[in-house]
Amino acid sequence: MKPKPLTTQLLQGPTTEYVVGERLGQTEVFSLYACTLPDGGPGILKIARQKANNGTLDREAFILQTLLHGVNTIDPENNFQYLCSFPVLHENFISEEQDGRRVLILDFSKMCEQLSELTPLGHLLSREHIRVDPKTSVWILGKQLKLLTLTHMLGVTCNLTPDNVLIHRDRHYVSVFDWSSSQITTNVVDEERAQLEIKTAAQLTIAALGGDSKTGIIPADDQYLGSETYQATLQTMVSGKTPNAMTAHEQFYAMVHKLWPSKFHPFAAYAVK
Repeated sequence: MKPKPLTTQLLQGPTTEYVVGERLGQTEVFSLYACTLPDGGPGILKIARQKANNGTLDREAFILQTLLHGVNTIDPENNFQYLCSFPVLHENFISEEQDGRRVLILDFSKMCEQLSELTPLGHLLSREHIRVDPKTSVWILGKQLKLLTLTHMLGVTCNLTPDNVLIHRDRHYVSVFDWSSSQITTNVVDEERAQLEIKTAAQLTIAALGGDSKTGIIPADDQYLGSETYQATLQTMVSGKTPNAMTAHEQFYAMVHKLWPSKFHPFAAYAVK
């Protein structure tokens, strides 16, 4: 049966009525709509395209709850460092008015004031035709590694793709949007999977630099001394031999702090001809 589109501008949830905006996209499993949270903040309504997909969204809801609980348990005083890295689950329910399909209301207010402030990492090169400079790439990779230290500790895999990693240029936030394909175990993520995700994070960053994600070679940049050392570190991660995300994060920043002063660097990029 062909799924019905969300045609209503209001959708009743268990506790509140949501204002539904434009459709943002869809996959074979779910459709996405902009929505307004009760406090006026930015949100996304994710609805299963068929009832058969309800389980996938329910698992995603559980994973998001696991991440939030993990953040508040592991590092409650500094949880803001993580809360901009994944959407907060606001509500999870079955909508009878939408043929019994599952709906997730996702809170993006920790990431942005408006959804338009977030850009998929891959769009920088593919749509805007720009490549970031090395110092901009530092926080893009560093915050991916920071997130992986959390997810791997909690036994959650992370789907890092050019469209699924979002950046906020002004606030220097890096967020993973969709967790529907993630898996969760009762133990930490195994070493092989952890190494693969560290490798993928490095490859996405190298691509954003305008480099070759397979070899780890990045464009030469005369503005930054030590770019060869930086490239070598990225190539080590691409080799898939970095033991875990925590070690990768610590070694990465130790190297960066030796190369460049530790201070805020505004988002910077070069046009790609």
